[in-house]
Amino acid sequence: MGTPDAGRGLAKDSTEAVAPAARSPEFSSLERLPMALAELPRVSLVEDQTPGIMGGAIAAYRGPAFSITVFLFRRSAEPVPPGPDSLPILSELISSSAAARQAATRVFGPTQESRLVRMQIRGGVVLCQQHTYRAGPNEVHDFHCVTSQDGRLLKLWMTFSLQPGEHERAQRGVAATLALIQGHLSGPPAATTRT
Repeated sequence: MGTPDAGRGLAKDSTEAVAPAARSPEFSSLERLPMALAELPRVSLVEDQTPGIMGGAIAAYRGPAFSITVFLFRRSAEPVPPGPDSLPILSELISSSAAARQAATRVFGPTQESRLVRMQIRGGVVLCQQHTYRAGPNEVHDFHCVTSQDGRLLKLWMTFSLQPGEHERAQRGVAATLALIQGHLSGPPAATTRT
């Protein structure tokens, strides 16, 4: 009779190495992203362990008063249809934006303004929810954008501060960042150099 852990890929004792876990295709895709986005360093790249996610990964970039989080994931084996009217895209945008708005309201106070923004990015339309909060003399812009990328959900969450009234500048910055991300994810795999 074998040990209780037999067949599970676990080490038998503390000196035996455990086999590394296989990476999801989403993790491998997010590895293509640069180590810095909008001059923010990448601080983490992890597998998404959220319940209800079949496969996914999360890349986080952080700086003073600025953050970018990129999610790439699947909720089902069916590919996510492209376009802003896709039900999986709309559903994800509504649920993730509502949850983030509740959290941001606890930090920044009431929402000053909310808008649904349609951005033309890389030949397609991407839906984003933009929430604005007052933070001293500045405004904090909190964006949630959801689109389809190779049949999977691609979600961008960006939070940053600008002078009041710069909504269009904020939208241009988000659109440029999302276009850059999509370019890296659509391009050929990054070449690896060995020394």
